[in-house]
Order: sequence, then structure tokens, then C-alpha cells
Amino acid sequence: MGLEPVNLHRRFVLSSRKALANAELSRLLNEATDRLNERRTASVAAVPDWQGLRARARQIKEEALADLDGLLAEFERHVTARGGRVHHAPTAADACRIVADIARASGATSAVKGKSMVSEEVHLNAALAEVGVRAIESDLGAIDILVNNAGLQRRAPFHEFPLADWQELMRTNVDSMFIVGQAVAQRMVVRRRGRIINICSVQSELGRPNIAPYTASKGAVKMLTKGMAIDLGPHGITVNGLGPGYFKTELTAPLVADAAFSAWLINRTPSRRWGEVDELAPAAVFLASDAACFVNGHILYVDGGVTATL
Repeated sequence: MGLEPVNLHRRFVLSSRKALANAELSRLLNEATDRLNERRTASVAAVPDWQGLRARARQIKEEALADLDGLLAEFERHVTARGGRVHHAPTAADACRIVADIARASGATSAVKGKSMVSEEVHLNAALAEVGVRAIESDLGAIDILVNNAGLQRRAPFHEFPLADWQELMRTNVDSMFIVGQAVAQRMVVRRRGRIINICSVQSELGRPNIAPYTASKGAVKMLTKGMAIDLGPHGITVNGLGPGYFKTELTAPLVADAAFSAWLINRTPSRRWGEVDELAPAAVFLASDAACFVNGHILYVDGGVTATL
């Protein structure tokens, strides 16, 4: 299953929850840790294990480079077959985990200090995005297409959901879209061209038990997409969302094998089946192509009709 050949821009960048080994990451970590260290209170005697933290940063990068989600790999296959070039960019989630470790090692425990840590995380994530985008455009040329695919799921009833999990989920699912999207869009505006695709979800429209924060985050991505389309449209840039339904992937294999869940899902889906991975990628290729040049601010749900029915 696939699409007829379409005209793709020559290059795009794929921002996933996987990180990219970055030559400048060590420098950024050094700067961040220096700033955090300077802000420690006089009463804090702990000495951060900078070597251990840098080792963890390297481990995160190595693990990320060793694996790709099935959906992303399939999308990459479709685009490269049409002459596109894929680059996997660093994400906010990995930077947040590293900075959180630095903060803990620095002994930052006071309320005021906590606010400083949040600010440091935001600025480091923005710095990482800027460095990554600059490096990509220096090595490969202008980014014509950005796919914002960072995502994280946490499950618990709303009244028991940990605040820390809420914050991590929002940083990953929403903040990363804004930070990476802005860094790329600023350059697209100058060139007066570009495509941005934000990965939404059927949960951008529908709720399910125990995932209220995830639903909130994907609803935010949906509306961020529309707002971006309004602001960037006059500059020759289209911004659309892609909302996957339930697909058979390595990550969903346990759900596919769960007879009760599969029966519920198939009965809930008008197409009466799970989606296959190669049925999602062509939709992203369409949104990235010249065939979608007048499609802007739209959320394309590839879900077998799940969002169309009660």
C-alpha cells in the first residue's frame, strides 16, 4: 500500500522522542552545570558527579541512536524512497532528564531553587533545539519539512496522578513542539516556505480512562497546530496535524495480543480492524508534499473512523 510519486521538498527534519548524538551537547551541559553550580546555596555541601552525568547523557544518545519506533521508521522509508533526507533531532525530553539529574546532584531543594531549575530546563531545551537546527542546516541545507513527533504516555486516575508525571508529560508532549517548532519556523519565515507536521492523536478529540493529562497534552498540540497555521500561513508555511489511531507496532503488540482489548477496539472502529503501519506514513507524505500546498491548520486523522463515531 502506498502513494503515487509526489514532489517532496528535498529535506526535512524528524523530531522524535529519540535523541541525536550532538557534538555540542557536552558544551551545553558544561554551561548548564556551571550555572547551576554557581546558584547553589552556601549550605549545600554535595559535590555533583559531573562525570557520571555526562556518561548518562552519552548513554541516552547511544540508546536513542540504536532504535527507532516502527511508525517513524516506516515514515522515513516512504520519504527517502521519494528523495527526501531524514535527520533525527534532539528533543526536550532527554535534555530535561539530564538537567533534572544535574539539579538533584547540585542539591537544589528549596522552592525558590526549584523555580530556577524549571527556568534552566526551559532555556537549555531551547538552546539544544537552536544548536540542533543550526547544525542540521549547516550540514544538510535548509529544513523544508519538520515533523514534530515527541511523545510520552503516563497512566493513572486523575485524582492519583503525580504532579511530577504531569510536568514531564507536558514538557515532552507540548513544550517540545513549541521549542523545536519555533526554532525551525524562524528560519522558514525568512525563506517564506516550509511544512510543519505536528503529531496529534485520536486523544486530541477523545478521552479514555486514566490518561486525562495525556488527553490534555494532545488537545493542546491540536490547538497549537491551528494557532501556528494562522501565524505562519502568511509567510508561506503550512502547519498541519496528523492524528494516528490504533496501529500494530512493536509497542502495541501486548494490546494486539490482548483478546478482550482487541475485540473492544475492533468493534469500536468502523473499519473493524487495527491499522497497519504502512497505512499511516503515506498521510504524512501527503501533508509534506506539494499536493497539500493549500491544506493548512488541518488535523488529518488516520484512525479507521474512530473519531467519527460514538
